[in-house]
Amino acid sequence: MYNRYFGGCNVQKQDLILCLRKERVERTAKHVKETREAKKGAKDAWRRHTESEPRSELA
Repeated sequence: MYNRYFGGCNVQKQDLILCLRKERVERTAKHVKETREAKKGAKDAWRRHTESEPRSELA
């Protein structure tokens, strides 16, 4: 019972924290990559759309 009070579980706790942090960093990197790809797709689609429209000059 007193083992926890005297730091007996610190190693396990630190290992758990590092493991959870690693998973979070990997998940965040994956989400950033997916978001960049989605934005690139939308930007390309918009560019194709605007290039295909004939421009009318208002001068």
